[in-house]
Amino acid sequence: MQRKVRYLESLAGYSYYVIHTTEVVDQFYDPFKILEIDRTASPAEIKKKHPDKVSDDLKDEANEKFIQISKAYQALTDEDIRKNWEEYGNPDGQQSIALPAWVVSQENGFKVLFLYGILMAVFMPYKIGQWWSKSKKYTKMKVYRKSAKTFYHLIEDVMIPGDIIEAISGASEFETLITPDHEELKELMSDLQRFADKNGYYYELSRKFTNAIAVKVHTLIYAHIFRVEVPEKFHEEQQKVLEQSIKFLPTMIKIAMAKGHHESLLSMISVSQMIIQALPNPTISFWQLPFLTHDLSLTISGAKGGLDIPKFVSLPKETKQTLLKDLKSEERKEVMEALKSFPVIKKVNVKYTTLGEDNVYSGSVITAVVQLIMDENAPEETVSFDDVTEALPGIDDETPSGRLKSFLTNDAKDESVYCPFYKKEKSSCWWLFLTIQNRTICDPVVLYNVGKSKTVKVQFYLNIPPGKYPIKVVLKNDSYAGLDFEKEFPMTVVAEPESPDRDHFDDMSEDEKDKIKLF
Repeated sequence: MQRKVRYLESLAGYSYYVIHTTEVVDQFYDPFKILEIDRTASPAEIKKKHPDKVSDDLKDEANEKFIQISKAYQALTDEDIRKNWEEYGNPDGQQSIALPAWVVSQENGFKVLFLYGILMAVFMPYKIGQWWSKSKKYTKMKVYRKSAKTFYHLIEDVMIPGDIIEAISGASEFETLITPDHEELKELMSDLQRFADKNGYYYELSRKFTNAIAVKVHTLIYAHIFRVEVPEKFHEEQQKVLEQSIKFLPTMIKIAMAKGHHESLLSMISVSQMIIQALPNPTISFWQLPFLTHDLSLTISGAKGGLDIPKFVSLPKETKQTLLKDLKSEERKEVMEALKSFPVIKKVNVKYTTLGEDNVYSGSVITAVVQLIMDENAPEETVSFDDVTEALPGIDDETPSGRLKSFLTNDAKDESVYCPFYKKEKSSCWWLFLTIQNRTICDPVVLYNVGKSKTVKVQFYLNIPPGKYPIKVVLKNDSYAGLDFEKEFPMTVVAEPESPDRDHFDDMSEDEKDKIKLF
């Protein structure tokens, strides 16, 4: 409050200074002044000031004023023009801007003034206040600040998907999107509990949020991921809840990143998969495919010592047909067609180096080049560090562009996600993590438009002694379950050579250090 008072006092003082020190230029048109004659001058004296009668030694000087002098002469010699000047202060007559006749009409003067007063005294302050209120209400990521605070307090080091869904149900946005119908949901909640008990899934009512709206949001989300039909009157609200829940996840991920909660961050991406594909758990990934029942999906997952979608795709055609024998021929064809849209990672290549060197040196900035290959026929090109120049979009505009770099090796674009239970069209993206002992060593990289292959460069700093370190590369798709990739790519760190020419982290500027994630 004191700051606002000081600001207003300063503004008032500055306004006073400007008003009393600014020279006012008189814009009143005065032909007598231009012709440099007295106001009592006779017609004969005025005619002596005709532009053609200016002396030769003054003609050069008068050139710039010729038009003004001519106009002034006319204003005093032409009766009509002089009359205009005497009545309106201008030889051209009454001056006004191009406004409708009713605005400048004298009869409507009071009405126009009244409308102007309403505009300036009511409408403008209202709109400014509305903008200010909105800016205070929302974060940069278009989430209520109240909801963001709720997420911040609830996000912990280790959270399962159920904890994430519970946190989402407490968001303030739902207060204006959802009507409280707690009593009508009791039967639906009983159906959810039966499904969870029968199949061994987690489900319990929220203990943190017990108000009617939060309970309804929680129930509608679980009805979606359990694929339990809801009453028709709830269909529209359920879709709103699902779309809003997906919008919350980037904010929750950002908070988890800031707190360093890697396990919770992975759970948030799993919740995204569960909502997009309507899955009770990401492990039942075959339930994403058409015509596969819950039980058949579990059967295929347990076949041959454990199958996931990437392994299933690589099986011989005859083996796939055998596993899908319970389906009709046309249904099997549709399953195989749907699988073509699943972005399966075929191979990942990783290379570590100190920029400009062939090795990784202790106490230096480390560069990891990660190449994703989605198509077995895509060429595995040798990537030059100088080629990796295109800034990669992060989860928001505040991601430092110097931290993440990427480029496309082709012009392909990701197709829309196959998600029959999520009505809104969506494109998928990949989250890339580099970890040591389940701790991230740099900010996650978000990969869009992967196409057949994509290469990214990630820089980070590890102050570690020489040795061999098991860095794990983790890739999770935000829209498809069962496609996650995890593999250790060991990194060998050698002793720092005695070379004054090589850049050392301690010798970098503060701006350069800020662009690199420290561990």
